[in-house]
Amino acid sequence: MQQRSKDEAYQKQLEAVREEAKNVAKAIHDEHGAKETELQRQLDYVRKTTEAEAVRIQRRSEAEKADLRATISRLEVDLMKANKAKTEELHAAREEFTAKLSAEQSKSKAADERCSKLEKELSQKDDKLEECRTQLEEKEEQKSAIQGELDDLLMVFGDLEEKVEKYKKRLIELGEPVSDGEDNEDDDDDDEDEDAVDDDDVD
Repeated sequence: MQQRSKDEAYQKQLEAVREEAKNVAKAIHDEHGAKETELQRQLDYVRKTTEAEAVRIQRRSEAEKADLRATISRLEVDLMKANKAKTEELHAAREEFTAKLSAEQSKSKAADERCSKLEKELSQKDDKLEECRTQLEEKEEQKSAIQGELDDLLMVFGDLEEKVEKYKKRLIELGEPVSDGEDNEDDDDDDEDEDAVDDDDVD
């Protein structure tokens, strides 16, 4: 009887423990469910917030991409215009340089031709000057030679005049007449000799 009472008491205690365990399990389950619901709510909020942020970021990115594309297009247009302007400027500069170079080459060619012509004329004048110097030297030599011959002739004429004078005196001493014509002829010969000498000096 006591054993049965103990068993019943034990059974009650066991049922009480089971009931308490069930209540604890239910409480834990309820709490876990509440937490899971809260976490799901928070997860949904985060997901929605993230999706909204992603959409916002995507829109902003698309806007930035559009701005970048527009900027790139504008820069490409500006670059094309700048390249075109630079190309035209370079072409104009090249044409100007080519024209100036051609003009300078023409001037240089004309100057070279002028220098060549002047050098040729100078060479011809040098040759002419050298020829004149040679002719002058030849004339001087000829003049010296002629002057030497004249000096020799004058000496001969002087000797002849002395001899003529001696012959005249001798004839006078011998009583022979001496005509003035011989004197005049001698004087004319002397005058012609002097004129010839003067002409040579002039040459």
